[in-house]
Amino acid sequence: MRGEVVSYVSDKRYGFINGGDGESYFFHSSNLMDQSEESQLIRGAVVEFDTVPPPKGLAAKSISVQPAIMAPQMTGFIMTRSGQPKYGDVIIEVPIKTRFFKDPNEGRQHLKALAGAIGGNAILNLNVIKRTFSSGNYRYSMHSFQANIALVYELVNVSSEAKQRLLEEDFEYNIRVFNERAPGVIAEELDACKRQTAGVSPRAFFAAVFVAFVMFVFFA
Repeated sequence: MRGEVVSYVSDKRYGFINGGDGESYFFHSSNLMDQSEESQLIRGAVVEFDTVPPPKGLAAKSISVQPAIMAPQMTGFIMTRSGQPKYGDVIIEVPIKTRFFKDPNEGRQHLKALAGAIGGNAILNLNVIKRTFSSGNYRYSMHSFQANIALVYELVNVSSEAKQRLLEEDFEYNIRVFNERAPGVIAEELDACKRQTAGVSPRAFFAAVFVAFVMFVFFA
């Protein structure tokens, strides 16, 4: 049967194949016909295999990796506290710290927007900084986000050399754009953070935020 590798955990040497019959097959790399093909067991690799129905589910044996044309492709968007994505490779990354937000969800959305402005598709090492300020009897929690905005790619099997060239050109272009945009976006965010409290004590600043919020609630 022919199928496509959908996942492979190299340190544990197992993964799953989507078969041509629509079923999911467990496999272990020990079932490769040629052990030198283990490095080719990436997501999207086309394989030929025999099936065996073990007691706990379908499995693949006598696996052979078919000749393929591989090219780098950007992964889907990732946001994680981990320093590494679950799949794909980090091509480039830059650290960033956001301004403070009263609503943490607004802060997360802002961080995503910063990633988009830079041209990144991943937010790694996500860390929330929570600070409490007070004005009189009032206390306010504000949130800032520290993270690495990154560009994450994975190798995929493509249908033609023409498609391969297009993806390779896209890969080089996105790296260039990322490098060009990152310094300006980071500097702008740092400047915005400084302007939040420039010439104003933290207590006075957050009191102003509270007053503005109350006025909005009562007069909007």
